[in-house]
Amino acid sequence: MKHLALIMDGNRRWARANKLDTLMGHDRGASTLKSIVRAVAEQGVPFLSVFAFSTENWRRSPEEVAGLLQLMRKFLMSQTQSLVNENVRLVIIGDRTAFDKGFLELFEMCEAASAHCTGLVLTVAINYGGQQDLVHAVGEAQKQFPNEEISSDMLKSCMMTSHLPPVDLLIRTGGEKRVSNFLLWDLSYCEFYFSDKLWPDFSDEDLKHAFADFYHRTRRFGGDVSSTSKRV
Repeated sequence: MKHLALIMDGNRRWARANKLDTLMGHDRGASTLKSIVRAVAEQGVPFLSVFAFSTENWRRSPEEVAGLLQLMRKFLMSQTQSLVNENVRLVIIGDRTAFDKGFLELFEMCEAASAHCTGLVLTVAINYGGQQDLVHAVGEAQKQFPNEEISSDMLKSCMMTSHLPPVDLLIRTGGEKRVSNFLLWDLSYCEFYFSDKLWPDFSDEDLKHAFADFYHRTRRFGGDVSSTSKRV
């Protein structure tokens, strides 16, 4: 497996179930992410992409949005050095036009601090939407390759995910079974694993179960069984 994607769903439901404020669920979810990043790196997976904040999440209450942004700021400020110490490179994708100067400088600082790291590439999607990424890529491809027939490779090179290989496995927690506008281009031939666990309760053992399930599948990529392998 080269690329694992995570939709970390269930923070708010976890908070309600535990009679806690919504933001406490998101805070606990951030702690889970720290553990899972380490576990993924230990498994030798080179790319991990996580959906932290979608373009649709702005529709939540102003209080929750403000709290989420504050938690993201706290996570990036407190965890970047830890990621660097573990040789993890941080890449942030998404539409940055919605963020103030302080956030933009923080994004740039975190990416620059880990740019030399050669281990796991952790891509964090913030204010990201797969449809918007495709629309933006089409416009960029037309600018970069005028008067040419646009190929899939050209389009990929203009996407926010141009540094990423195709997703091999998408894990979504929280019991929902949809992709929610995440990495639409890169999910084309991936396997899906849906867990009923709410994200704050998702453990390293749950991750191992998901990996074991993946490695027992036969991936055909549109071909027949003889031309593919279970372990890709």
